[in-house]
Amino acid sequence: HQLGAAAASLWSLVNTTNVGAVDGDRWLVDLCDLALGAADALTPSIRARVLGMSALLHLWVGDEVEAENVRHAVGLAAEAGDVVTSYVVASASYGTDLTHGLTPGRARAYLELLESSVDADVDWQIKGMAAVSMAMLCSTLGDAPGFALARQRIETARDTLGSPRLASWSAWLEAMEGLRRGAWDQVLAATTAARDVTVDPLIGDVMWAVHTGSVLLHQGRAGEILAYVGDVPALGGIEGSVGAYRALVEALAGDDRATATIDGVLALGPLRGQPSGLATVGSTAWAVAVAGHRDAAPAVEEALRRYTGLIASGGIVEIGAVDRLLGMMLALQGRHDEADGWFRSGLELETAFGATVPATHTRYWWATSLLDRGRAADVDQASELIADCVATADSLGMSQVATDARALLF
Repeated sequence: HQLGAAAASLWSLVNTTNVGAVDGDRWLVDLCDLALGAADALTPSIRARVLGMSALLHLWVGDEVEAENVRHAVGLAAEAGDVVTSYVVASASYGTDLTHGLTPGRARAYLELLESSVDADVDWQIKGMAAVSMAMLCSTLGDAPGFALARQRIETARDTLGSPRLASWSAWLEAMEGLRRGAWDQVLAATTAARDVTVDPLIGDVMWAVHTGSVLLHQGRAGEILAYVGDVPALGGIEGSVGAYRALVEALAGDDRATATIDGVLALGPLRGQPSGLATVGSTAWAVAVAGHRDAAPAVEEALRRYTGLIASGGIVEIGAVDRLLGMMLALQGRHDEADGWFRSGLELETAFGATVPATHTRYWWATSLLDRGRAADVDQASELIADCVATADSLGMSQVATDARALLF
């Protein structure tokens, strides 16, 4: 019983450490595995938490997770009726779906479970971390009002507890929202503030590097970070994320190594989401399109089709609508008629989300596809997209996008 209780309480440690996975230390994973051996002696609530934590931890260190165990945990959580158990199991189920395929409907269902944790009469730490998970889900769904509400709830929990952990998450989400709108000064100030208060300096440094690097990427300054991207540490089971980010930086900087880096990411296994979100899938797709790596497009297309209708969001950064990225893969393969509808739905989602920066990229790639298709009516539509793209890019200092978009007209 003590072993089970210890494993079931790991939800608190997951939010303060990188699940013990750095440098191969898997002690948290091993503790859960030991507890599972005694699962028959545990109460339904504790058993559900252990199963949920086991799934979460194995996902974070890159292991395969048995879907049957997660489904069993969901049933036990419903039987127990415990808020904390529901929170843990919802997070495990969401993480499992991210690795195998997620629909907007399923994401909404998880959001409702998390809302019950935030609204319940439970510890403020649980309320705060459930609100963080809500914000991540709303980012993936492109739900701007939900994202704003989750941020308010995090701030309330932060102020109630005086929690450095929640203070850092509040600042990271502020940076994330700034990246969405192109408020670069807001991004840099918020991510620096988060790094100063976080309880995990390593995570703080990585978050700061990702946010600062994202600003430079959108501003067309990828070359400035190319020399440093190889030093980004691979945390736990996210080596693919680091490789995808490196490929994107290399592609945007015009570095010939991008193609080989993309091939290396795809060689790790089928491209898919991770517990932190869809950033790896999104970054890889963007890199493939920029590098013009047509041979890689079919594999990336297959991965993207499992997440249509969502934003390729990865915890603290949003690449853009999955539908737009799918359109980019189809256009790269010369399938412009198919790409057209995906660009349209992607732009609609980004616009409704207030994602000004991703929408600017979408207009560029959609215009490129239309001009490549070359129908008479396509030129007029492409010209409108280019005009909007250039106007926004100029106003936000996205110089490379503006330059590339203008070049389409000549």
